Amino acid sequence: MVRRGRFCSLFIVVYPSGTTLRGGGTGVWPKVWLLRPEANLAANVRFISTLIDTLEAAYNIDPTRIYVNGFSNGGAMAFALSCRLSDRIAAVGTVSAAQDQPWSWCADSRPVPLINFHGTTDLVPYNGGKVWAAPRPFPSVSTWTANWARRNRCGPHPIESVVAADVTRLEYTNCADDAAVVLYTIREEAIPGLAASRCRSGCWDTLAAASTPRVRCGRSFASTSF
Repeated sequence: MVRRGRFCSLFIVVYPSGTTLRGGGTGVWPKVWLLRPEANLAANVRFISTLIDTLEAAYNIDPTRIYVNGFSNGGAMAFALSCRLSDRIAAVGTVSAAQDQPWSWCADSRPVPLINFHGTTDLVPYNGGKVWAAPRPFPSVSTWTANWARRNRCGPHPIESVVAADVTRLEYTNCADDAAVVLYTIREEAIPGLAASRCRSGCWDTLAAASTPRVRCGRSFASTSF
């Protein structure tokens, strides 16, 4: 799918699908991105890397402007890709990321910009903890975002602003390589994707300002959504 964007010319959106809970490629709902054991994660990372290769071969894509976005389990996969493919991923966007990997797991220290949306009443608990849908506890959203900011070597004092009556924006600035980290918190919202849709071009600004390592206009961007 090709859409016209406000930066350079065009961008391409790709929607890869995960596997079944047993790791098979066929079957119906639910499809997930398996992050454990390591063999499953490595296979998924290779799949996305090969997909990027295929897109670059078929389309006139700027390899420095490739972004990944994910909702829930897809957000966890987006985080994993930022750790395993940081040389290819320019920025990450997540909505209610179901991320339970410890930060010590992410050995890659290259700064990767992040924009994150999370509702305070979402299934993935905003303040962290265990839920019925996952075997491991989740970190609090604020802690997870702060850890990403430390990875990006951002300044210690984020800037908070009010976007709407029920939405606040927290931005970590002065980050290495200008790799900003932004968290949108939606109060009393269980489906943060609805609030994320209200952000519109401002959110795209956060992702599209990032490149790895430089910008070359006149070519298409690629955005992979999970």
